[in-house]
Amino acid sequence: IIMGNIAVFAFVAGNPTSHWEIRLLSRFQENVPVGTLVYTFNAKDGDGSFLNSKIQYSLEMSNMGENLFLIHPLYGTLTTAFPLDREITHSVILTVSAADQAINLTDRRLDSLAVKIAILDINDNSPSFTSSPHSYVMEDVEVGFLVHHIIAKDPDEGRNGQVTYRILSGNENKAFVLDKITGTVTSLEFLVLSQFLDREIQECYSLTVIALDDGSPALSATQVLTIIVLDVNDENPVFLKQLYETAIHENQDQGEFVIKVEAVDSDAGNFFMYSLIDDTFGAFAINSSVFTTGPVTQLEKISIIQLLIEATDGGSPTLSAVTSVEVHVEDVNNYAPQFTKVMYNLSVSEDASVGESVLVFSAIDYDWTHENTYVEYSIIDGNAENLFSVETSVMESETSYKLVGSLVLSSVLDRETAASHHLVLLASNRGTPSLNSTATVLITVLDVNDKPPVFSSPDYHIHVKESIPVGSHITEVSANDCDAGANAEISYAIISGNDRGHFRLDGKTGSVDLMKTLDYEDTMKFTLIVQATDGGADVKNVAFSVVLVSVLDDNDYAPLFLFPSLSCIVSENLPTFSFVCAVNALDFDKGSYGHLTYSIQSSCLAHREAPRDHDMFFIDPLTGDIHTKQMFDYESQNRYCLIIQAKDKGDSLATITVQVDIEGRDEFDPVFTQDQYFFNLPEKNEAGQLLGRVTASDSDGGLDGVVHYSLLKTSPFFSVNQTSGNIYLTQTVHRNKNGSKRNDDDTLELLVRAHSPKIESKFTVCTVLVNISNSPESYPIVSAYSLTISVSMSPLSVPNSCGFLCKSHSQVPDNQLDQFYCFSHKICQ
Repeated sequence: IIMGNIAVFAFVAGNPTSHWEIRLLSRFQENVPVGTLVYTFNAKDGDGSFLNSKIQYSLEMSNMGENLFLIHPLYGTLTTAFPLDREITHSVILTVSAADQAINLTDRRLDSLAVKIAILDINDNSPSFTSSPHSYVMEDVEVGFLVHHIIAKDPDEGRNGQVTYRILSGNENKAFVLDKITGTVTSLEFLVLSQFLDREIQECYSLTVIALDDGSPALSATQVLTIIVLDVNDENPVFLKQLYETAIHENQDQGEFVIKVEAVDSDAGNFFMYSLIDDTFGAFAINSSVFTTGPVTQLEKISIIQLLIEATDGGSPTLSAVTSVEVHVEDVNNYAPQFTKVMYNLSVSEDASVGESVLVFSAIDYDWTHENTYVEYSIIDGNAENLFSVETSVMESETSYKLVGSLVLSSVLDRETAASHHLVLLASNRGTPSLNSTATVLITVLDVNDKPPVFSSPDYHIHVKESIPVGSHITEVSANDCDAGANAEISYAIISGNDRGHFRLDGKTGSVDLMKTLDYEDTMKFTLIVQATDGGADVKNVAFSVVLVSVLDDNDYAPLFLFPSLSCIVSENLPTFSFVCAVNALDFDKGSYGHLTYSIQSSCLAHREAPRDHDMFFIDPLTGDIHTKQMFDYESQNRYCLIIQAKDKGDSLATITVQVDIEGRDEFDPVFTQDQYFFNLPEKNEAGQLLGRVTASDSDGGLDGVVHYSLLKTSPFFSVNQTSGNIYLTQTVHRNKNGSKRNDDDTLELLVRAHSPKIESKFTVCTVLVNISNSPESYPIVSAYSLTISVSMSPLSVPNSCGFLCKSHSQVPDNQLDQFYCFSHKICQ
């Protein structure tokens, strides 16, 4: 079966009961995507049960290490598992097996099919050059000479692997042409065209050649072919000059250079041999340069010598050229001018006038020509500041003349800048080459008192501690005078800033010493004006400097809190970082020792854990402001105590005790133990009897957590104890004679409020129901809902003992005697 470029050949083998259906599929390329469906295999099994007829497919490859295909075990679909490449694999033989899934492995039956897949080619490879990109050819080859062989290969098959060639660029002068193309591996020949090669015109050709296959679309590759043209000796040497001219001195020594000649030609790599055709007097020789071979004094009377020089190349056959050299013999300047003295010594005052001549000198030259005997003078060393110049004048006599030089002052001298000058004078003639000689001039500059003293610093900054002992050395001032001798002797004095005589200045050494005790708190800084005077005889020069003495503070005083302790009150539930209070200590030091830092050291409550108090606060180390680090809870802790430390830079310190009391807030409502209380009125009741007790609690701390009781509305029959919550009768209650049945009038309702002693505190109300059905039947009773009488009852605080002896103990339980209202006219005598 042929599928595109994949050919499948199937061979049926195995169990004759198997049945295979093979059909022609659509075409595939060798570069089909991974996962492409190749074929679907279908096996039949005649068994009836599910497992005996259930077929599973498997695949084996007999000639490949890597499986290029996958088969679905249930559906039998054969797909590509990896990219296919015909150039690597031309065909694949697969064995497809189909097996049923009988429960017992020994009962399972299977059949196999051998499949051969041939992968067909597509044009997926470009040609590649295998021939060398370089070629060499002699420049004198004939037209039609074979220059180079080009080979390119393409691994594709058929037309996809057939290669043709073209020259793309580099052959603009048509020097080369392609000759023939043969087979799948193509040979390419370059032929020289009508014109001959000339290396001297072009020695290298760079051709871009393209190789194209015959596929669709065509693929190609390019190669840059470099053709080197090799040289042939076909060019005559040529001298750079037809006539060379030079000059030599009359006293030229043996072996000295005269002139260099040079010949060239366009051929490559030629080496030239030079020779003299006419060696006049045997005084010259040549390699690439002409040089002397012996004394030339014999040539003094000859002004021009003519030399003929031949250059021969090293080619085959050899080629040559001839040139001429004119050598001019010149007179020599044999003598240098000589100074009449080798060294001149002189002294000049530093206030000498500009333009003044300080020295006259001369030199003698024994040459006789004007050029060789004309002497010029100059300063060649020691005159970098151009303080001196040379002037020349002519001194004539009857038989000769002489040039005389004068050393002239060009700028003002300054002995303090340079106390002496070392000049080198040069005398040179105008000969060729010029000859010269030198002389040394030593000039000593004499001093004038023209410089004032100069302090080593315009101001001296001195720091001393206030505790420095009297007599201590403070500093030393120093001035320098550039003058010499007595003009440079300096004396010192304090002319200002020492009114109270704290300091003494040594007039000779400049040493400053302490004469009185310093006190930083009194004077922190002294400004001394110091004068330096030189020792000039006629005029004295002075200079001034400032000595700034800064007194450094000693730690004279320790920090001090005005009070040993401080109390602060803050509310609970303050936000974090809230201000609590501030501590402030005094330090009478004025300098850095007066700067204090504050810190929390520990807790001062013995029963508290110090880290807990410390963790609740932080203090600003510079201002002493105390702030909260956490929120306060009155119910958890209502008092903190801190030990705050104030410390100066000298490690002196003071402490203060800070007590922080937390002020509670009414956060919680009172809570009754019951929402409703039920009490029965005794059958025989009278004023002062205890009916029952209501109880409430409050989670607040302090006064906010104290519970007081009161009636929300006053009652003519009942009252409630403010602190205990006991409810008492205030008068006898009678029920209605005619009412034998119980109804709403048999029950009285009281509303009792629980609250703290503070004004406008949180409160809670509970209901108290009193059953009065057992009361005496004498007087009508007024319903609690229609009662409009307003009676103000003030609760009585009863001590732990009434103070009277009660007759009837049975009326009041023993455990309620301390809260029982004692009515002396009713119960107690």
